[in-house]
Amino acid sequence: MLVHAPELIQGMIEISYQPKWLETTFSAIKFSQCVIQGLWYTQHSLLQLPHLGESEVKAVSKTAKDGNNVFRNTFFCLPDSEKKGKEGLSKDQQQDVYTASSLLPVLVVETQLFVEEEEIGFDDGKDAAATAAEWWT
Repeated sequence: MLVHAPELIQGMIEISYQPKWLETTFSAIKFSQCVIQGLWYTQHSLLQLPHLGESEVKAVSKTAKDGNNVFRNTFFCLPDSEKKGKEGLSKDQQQDVYTASSLLPVLVVETQLFVEEEEIGFDDGKDAAATAAEWWT
């Protein structure tokens, strides 16, 4: 059954999308992520790594400089010798964690939100023109 679960969930997503059931569609997408990752969406992503349990994840999270960037700041970008949460693991288990974490990509996404200054003309009989920034405020 678990082998066919992604296909069944994809069918659920498509069925819920057709009548525009937004909340049902989001729930099906979250459930799909849970099945694929083997975690509930409320659990920490580091639990996907082999041999890491709740106590090891807490040790990693405590050392985070910024709570939202635990991966980038503390775990994946640090050299293996400086990684936290490995104290209760054997050397083989530590190597499994290092190998698995080296396979995962580290992405940095930067976003910008802005409005370009361009002239907008209004055809209401007046010579009115405003910049896009003025028009939106």
